[in-house]
Amino acid sequence: MPQSDLRLLPPWRSVDHDEQQKFIEVINNVRPDNVLSLQKYAIVARTGFRDEFIIRFEDGRFARVLMPDCYFPAHPSDPLEVIYYDDVGRLNDLVAEDATDWGE
Repeated sequence: MPQSDLRLLPPWRSVDHDEQQKFIEVINNVRPDNVLSLQKYAIVARTGFRDEFIIRFEDGRFARVLMPDCYFPAHPSDPLEVIYYDDVGRLNDLVAEDATDWGE
């Protein structure tokens, strides 16, 4: 799945295939009834200092996924926060803001 016009800046980085498979499994294991478990998506980026991902759905939409406030492995009862972005520009704004905060 292409990343479209998503621009990654530190602390965001792309993930390789092995990382992607590992984190998809982790996301799908957090609450079996979570909204992502029945959808097809690819993890296109993650942060290095917190458990947060950017995913891209087959239809081209993006979402930011925040893992529970615990270290891996997450527990099935932990909440999973998903923030959807229909506009990649808004997601790029978030990435730029994180980069500014990270550089301070």
